Amino acid sequence: MEKSNKAMFRVRIKFLLFIVVFVLAMFSFIYNTSPRQIAHATLITVEIAGMPILERASIFIDGDKFEQLTKTLDESDPFYVETQNKFRELKEETECSYLYAMAPKTEDVYFFIFDGEDPNSEDFSALGTEENVTEYDPAFFRTFGMKEPQYSKVMFDTKWGFLISAYKPILNSKGDIVGVIGVDFDGSRIMDTINAVNKDLFIYGAIFVVVGLVISFFLLNDITRQNKELLKMSRLAEDASRAKSDFLARMSHEIRTPLNAVIGLSELAHREFGTSKGLEYIVGIRNSGATLMTTINEILDFSKIESGHVPIHEAPFASASLVHDALTIIRVRIAEKPLDLILDIDPYIPKHMIGDVSRIRQVLINLLGNAVKYSEKGFVKFSFFGKKISDNSILLTMAVEDSGIGIRPEDLPEVFNAFTRADEFRNRAIEGTGLGLQISRTLCRAMGGDIVVESEYGKGSVFTATMVQSVDVWEPMGDAVSNPPMQSEKPYASFIAPDAKILVVDDFASNLVVAEGMLEPYELCVITVQSGKSALKLVQTGHFDLIFMDHMMPEMDGIEATIAIRALGGSFAELPIIALTANVLSGMGDMFLENGFNDFLAKPIETPKLDFILQKWVPREKQIFRD
Repeated sequence: MEKSNKAMFRVRIKFLLFIVVFVLAMFSFIYNTSPRQIAHATLITVEIAGMPILERASIFIDGDKFEQLTKTLDESDPFYVETQNKFRELKEETECSYLYAMAPKTEDVYFFIFDGEDPNSEDFSALGTEENVTEYDPAFFRTFGMKEPQYSKVMFDTKWGFLISAYKPILNSKGDIVGVIGVDFDGSRIMDTINAVNKDLFIYGAIFVVVGLVISFFLLNDITRQNKELLKMSRLAEDASRAKSDFLARMSHEIRTPLNAVIGLSELAHREFGTSKGLEYIVGIRNSGATLMTTINEILDFSKIESGHVPIHEAPFASASLVHDALTIIRVRIAEKPLDLILDIDPYIPKHMIGDVSRIRQVLINLLGNAVKYSEKGFVKFSFFGKKISDNSILLTMAVEDSGIGIRPEDLPEVFNAFTRADEFRNRAIEGTGLGLQISRTLCRAMGGDIVVESEYGKGSVFTATMVQSVDVWEPMGDAVSNPPMQSEKPYASFIAPDAKILVVDDFASNLVVAEGMLEPYELCVITVQSGKSALKLVQTGHFDLIFMDHMMPEMDGIEATIAIRALGGSFAELPIIALTANVLSGMGDMFLENGFNDFLAKPIETPKLDFILQKWVPREKQIFRD
C-alpha cells in the first residue's frame, strides 16, 4: 500500500508538471507567434491589396509632369486636377485608408502633391501641404534610396493609428526619383483580430489550468481510491487463487488416496477370493469408494451452490432412521480413536417429519465427521432437540461439541469460506476438501436455519445447526436410537418382477456387471449391450418394459440412441428410457427430459434410488411386492 501511495504521488507530481509545462509552452507560443502573425498579415495585406493599388495609381502619373507640378504647385494645372480625381476614385474603389503622392522639400519635410481623401474631409491634405516625415515608416525612406517599391515589415504606430503601408517611387524621364506614391491600410482591425484570438487562447489556457487542477485534486484522488480498491481486490483474488490452488492440491490427495485403495484392495481381493481375508479387502474397497464418493459429492454440491441452485427435495422421513444412519457411520470413524461418543437426543422429537432427509443427514455427518477429525482424544457430544414454532412446523437444532484442537479467534470469520481451512499449516495432514462447512451452512439456510460456531483454541468447538421442518403428526420419536446396533447392509428389493424384461446399455463391461448384480434381487429378465447402435437394433426385435441407457458412449451416445428409438414411432414413443449418467450437475435432468428420456439415475447407482426408479417405471401389473 505504501508503494502504491508513493506511485500515485509521483503520478500527481508528473501530471502537475505537465500542466505547468503545457501552459508555459502555450503562453510562450502565443507571445512568440504574435509578431509573426502580424508580419504575416502585413505581408498578405501589402501583396494582395497594396501593390495592385500602387500599380494602378502609378499609371495616372507622368514623372516629368509630376516634377513640374512640385515646382509650380498650381492647383489649376490640368494634370493635377485630372490625377487628383483619379486618386480619389481609386481610393473609394478600394479598402485602403489613405492614398497619396508626396515629393521632398527638404531632408525631413515633404509636401503632398496628390491626396485621395475627400477635399471636405479633415484628413485631406491640399497641394503643397508640408509634412514632417522624420517618424515615418522606414520603408518610406527605403523607397527613395532604392528606387523600388517597398512596404512595412510590421504595423507602424503613427498619429493616424496602426498603419500598414506600401510605397512606389515616381521616376522622371531621366530615371531620377522625384516623388513617391503611398498607400496605407488600417492595421487596427488586424491587430484586434489577432488580439481577440490570443485572448481566446489565454482563456482556453486558463480553463485548461483550472480543469487540470480539478483533475489533479479530484480525479486523481478518485483514481488513488480506486487504485487502493483494485489493490485490495487483487490481493483478495490472489488469496482466492492461492486457496483454490491449495484446494486442488488437496483434491489430488483426497481423490487419489481412496482410488489407490480401491485399485490395490481389488488386486488383493482377486488374489484372496473366497477367503475371509478377501471379504475384508472387499469391505475396504467399499469404504474407500464411499470416501471418494463423499469428496466428489462435496465438489458437485459446491458447483451447484456457486451457480445459485441449492436443491432441496422434501419428502416424509423417519427421525429415528436419520439419527440411526448418521450414528452408524460416525461410530465406525470414532472407533479408530480414544474418543467417547456422548448423545443427548430429545425423545419428544416428532417420529415422522417432512423435509430433505439426505440433506439433513449430509449436514449432520459433516459436523460429526469434523469433530472426529479434529479431536485426537476426549469426547464428541451430539445433541439433538426441537422447538415447535407452529402447528405444522418445528425448528430442529443439532449441536456437535468436541474436545479437539479448537479454532483461533482470528480464524473464526473464515471457517465457513470455501477452499479454506482454519490453521492450515497445523491441519495440513487432516483430510478434507475445505467445502463441507460452507455447503452445510448453505443447506441449513436453504431450509430456514443456519450454522454458528463457538470455539476456544486448544480446548474444542461447538457447531450448532438449525433448520425448519414440517410435521403432520406430533407423535414422539421415543428413546429407540440411544445406542443403535451396527448392522451390515443387505441387498434390498421392494418387489420382484420375473415377467419384466429390461435392457441395460453401457459401453463399459464392468458397469454392466454392476447393473446386473444390483438388479438381480428383483428377479428381472436383464439383457445387456455395449453400444447405442446395438440397443437400437435389439429394441426392434424384442419387447422391453424398460431401458437403462448410458449417456456418454462412442459412435452413438445415449441421447442419439434415445432420439432414434423415439423416431421408430408407435409403442417406442412411450417406452420408458432412463438415463444412466455420471454428470449430475445442475440442469442435466432437464436436458435429459428434453431429449426424450423419461427419467435419469446417477452413477454410482444407489440402491434406494434404483428401487424408486424401478417402482415408478416397471409396469405395475408385473410387480410382485414382498411381505
